[in-house]
Amino acid sequence: MKITASKSGKKVLHLSKNEWEKIGKKAGWEVAKKTASGKLSHEEVVEHWQNSEEDIKIQDDGNAYYTGKLIVKALEGENPDFVGIAKWMETKKYWPNVWMINDHGNVNLLSLGDGGRDVTIIGGIV
Repeated sequence: MKITASKSGKKVLHLSKNEWEKIGKKAGWEVAKKTASGKLSHEEVVEHWQNSEEDIKIQDDGNAYYTGKLIVKALEGENPDFVGIAKWMETKKYWPNVWMINDHGNVNLLSLGDGGRDVTIIGGIV
């Protein structure tokens, strides 16, 4: 496992197939990055948010969207369906960042581990 910088200056995490199966695929890209480099700094969270066009965004109503399209409806009471989001990612074989926006406009970058049953806030923007 190693971290390098891309031409644009973004950090790139390189995982072997074994490491991806062990770390990345099961817990999500951001957990793999956190495992390799420690918790994200505020600047890194802001950078990810600014480049989040193809990430999943959970709105304050609990619904999850990908590229502006509803992918998973909220559970009762505006609670996000994290298990449903994790299943969507597994079905698509695509594990983008997951952002949650609350009714005050605060944004948190999440990690969905254990099939969406273990949700961790990695960083946030207030």
